[in-house]
Amino acid sequence: MIFVAATALLALWASYCCTATPHGGPNRSNGKRFIVQLTRNTEQSGFHSERDYIEELELDAYKVAYSINIFVGNPPQEIKVDFDTGSSNLWVRGNFNRNYCYGYPGNQSEFIVKCSSEFEFLRGTYNGSYGGGYCQGRPGNDLVEVAGMGQYRLNFGVAFSITDYLIPNNCGGILGLGLDDSQYSFLKHLKRNEVLSRNVFSTKLTNQGEYNFVEFGGWDETIVSENIHWIPIVHNVFGHWRFHANSMSIGSHEVISHPTDMIADTGCTNIVVLSRDIFNKLMQNMQAYESSTGLCVMNEWNLQLEIDIMGKTYVLDWEDFTSKQADLYCPFKLHISYLDRRDDLRMPEVILGDPFLRKFYSIYDFGSPSQIAFVPYQ
Repeated sequence: MIFVAATALLALWASYCCTATPHGGPNRSNGKRFIVQLTRNTEQSGFHSERDYIEELELDAYKVAYSINIFVGNPPQEIKVDFDTGSSNLWVRGNFNRNYCYGYPGNQSEFIVKCSSEFEFLRGTYNGSYGGGYCQGRPGNDLVEVAGMGQYRLNFGVAFSITDYLIPNNCGGILGLGLDDSQYSFLKHLKRNEVLSRNVFSTKLTNQGEYNFVEFGGWDETIVSENIHWIPIVHNVFGHWRFHANSMSIGSHEVISHPTDMIADTGCTNIVVLSRDIFNKLMQNMQAYESSTGLCVMNEWNLQLEIDIMGKTYVLDWEDFTSKQADLYCPFKLHISYLDRRDDLRMPEVILGDPFLRKFYSIYDFGSPSQIAFVPYQ
């Protein structure tokens, strides 16, 4: 089913009246709609902790993130950045060494400040705070191009100090696609300059690297064939794609029976629960236990995880949130983890990360009002 859906998306590409982007690559556009391929990164050890003032307690052996190539500066430098709906700012790793300008391109993991004739530093400092660490540097301004949408002068952070494992080793920053209204917000730029035919982007994420895409300005009509079930976004201080869910159950056991806030985060490897009570209920009903490699289940229960959002039920099958392993002590790895909210009640109770977002075609509408949709693949 994944291959069929991906083939349909590639067919949609072919049907577009495509124009070459200034810097090549797999980008396609139709009027003010743009499609670009994402790269799925899977890396040993915990390189990418969950977002905004929360600490990851259960580290996975592997972390998953999606990256996109952008172009910064004049002449343009191609930089691979983390594609993240769980944060809102654009920032890149900075380097002052002019010697790197000769023989460019480099390793796509840093922006060589002195190689750009258009770059300028702005006043003040830049600080990005994440659950697993931080980045620090200075704010800057230069020409930036994302997904073939043209070059624009944008403000962004230039980080010279970055916590280890904050981003994948081959990435040079983060493209945050949250709803914050800061001067470093890429979505704010898209709205202000009317770059797109509609203020929306959509994602198709899979565990196959060549079949991951983001479309800015629309969605794939071969996947979205019925009326869209839009979910209103709840205003929040973090700019998250945050919404109310009515309930959640595992098998026939209800673990959430009251309105609960959840967010969609492409930068999150697991389904993450920030309520100890909800987490304990999930673990008990699956007879899960901790091991040196994370949370495990001994038996293949074939349970379904069901989430009711605004009257529509979204179902994850057993294989969507577990993985079978050749490990006597951990036959099934559970892709659900717990994070302590640190008594910050502004945080959601559940983060729907990679296991959920691979199951559904996701549409993010950042117009007024903002809304989100999860469309099942047929």
